[in-house]
Amino acid sequence: MSGDYSKEQIRLRNLVAGKRETVRQFYEKNFAMIRGYVQQNEGNLQDAEDIFQDALVALYQQHKAKPIELSCALPTYFYAICKNLWRNRMRKQQRIQLSETLSEELSELTLATEDWEIKTQEFLFQKCFVQLGAACQKVLTMVFDGCSMKTIATKMNYTEAYARVKNHDCKKALTQKITKDPLYTELQNATKTTPK
Repeated sequence: MSGDYSKEQIRLRNLVAGKRETVRQFYEKNFAMIRGYVQQNEGNLQDAEDIFQDALVALYQQHKAKPIELSCALPTYFYAICKNLWRNRMRKQQRIQLSETLSEELSELTLATEDWEIKTQEFLFQKCFVQLGAACQKVLTMVFDGCSMKTIATKMNYTEAYARVKNHDCKKALTQKITKDPLYTELQNATKTTPK
């Protein structure tokens, strides 16, 4: 099984790094399982989507705080995070009382609150960034790396004027994705309620 877990570790690293193909494949293979659990416990499709995304954030936070060493399959670990998040949400919303108790193994999945906002902001940015088209990702990566519009235009085979327009449009698209994400609202609320 150690060889299998090595493959799972690689997949975990690619997932938390936000690699588009890994995220896409992981979603396709695992979302139905998460949706089934959420819908069986008073949730709907949108709730399942939210929990899946929030679990990716949690996975990223945990791995960045302390690299995760898997002792089970990644989908099993991820499913446990989703169940934990959904129970917490249900308790918060007082919509349902779930009587299941966490096993000792799952109790280790309790999310650390230290640096939660910073880590979540980082993941929210990354999560929305990988949803952009390939051209926008390339342009913004070069912008963030400090490349000039002239350099970007040359590398992308654009005119310099179009490179500026593309930069503006891509930043606007990224901003819209971030501000429309439910996680952004949670961050805003957390900022308002956190004592300074």
